[in-house]
Formats: sequence, C-alpha cells, structure tokens
Amino acid sequence: MFINKKKVSVLIFLVILLTVIIVINTPSNCKSDYYCFNDHVLDCSKAKVITEKDDNTYYYEVLSKKDDNCIIKVQLNKLSNSQSNDLKKALEGKNMLCSIPSSTLEVKDIKSITNLNDYCSGQLKEAVLEVTIQKLYDVVVENIGPIAAELRNSTRI
Repeated sequence: MFINKKKVSVLIFLVILLTVIIVINTPSNCKSDYYCFNDHVLDCSKAKVITEKDDNTYYYEVLSKKDDNCIIKVQLNKLSNSQSNDLKKALEGKNMLCSIPSSTLEVKDIKSITNLNDYCSGQLKEAVLEVTIQKLYDVVVENIGPIAAELRNSTRI
C-alpha cells in the first residue's frame, strides 16, 4: 500500500494547527480562585471563575478584548437564600456582556465596580432594571395617599 507523504504531512500540520487553536481559545479555568481570574482580567486574557459576592454566586468569563475594553460575561448563577422566590426566578441564570475599559480594571477589580451595569447589556441587566422599577412603583403606590394629603395641606393658605 502506497502512503502519500505530502498528504500525511498536511494532515499532521492541520491536526497541530487545530490543537493550537483550541488551546488558545479555551479560557483558563480559575475554578473558584478569584485572584487567578483577576490576574487574567488585568491583561484581558481568557479566563473563567465561579465566585460569591453578598451570598450570591456569579460566573465571570473574560471573552475577548475590543479596542481598549475587556469583554466580560457576567452570569448570576444563584441568588442568596435570603431573597424571595420571585426575585430568584427573575434573576437566576441570566447573564450580561460587559465592555469594561482596561483603565477601570487596572484600578478596580470587577466585583468592586459599583456602576458595573453602566458597561453592560443583556438579560441580567434588563431583569435588574425591571425589578428596580417594580420596587420603585410599589413604593410610590404605597405612599401616594400620604404624599397627596401632604400636597393638599401644603397648597392651602
């Protein structure tokens, strides 16, 4: 049986190239080591981590770099047990993509960015906004009577 050396060489090259591409595109799995993840965030290299903040479990993954921003996926895996079932249903499993300037990530780690939603878009952001609007609505409806009475009293001369 005759084996074509050229075809074998090309096949070996393609297998090596495919392996390199897979290794380069596979994010480092920091598991639950947030410091490992944060090191990768500083140079915006692919990495993922599962971590907790305020008894909520989050999944973070650095996806890529675009211009001078780091693109990070943020997913709320599990809400704290102290939260209501309605809130859990609204938020758990939702994610958002965040485009965060590298200059911001050099100064703060992702958990301490207080206005993180300003850099993000997606289902999680939308769900958080819906919950916030609903809570504000509930507060207004609950207090509309006393507010109206106060306005009536203040407009009387």
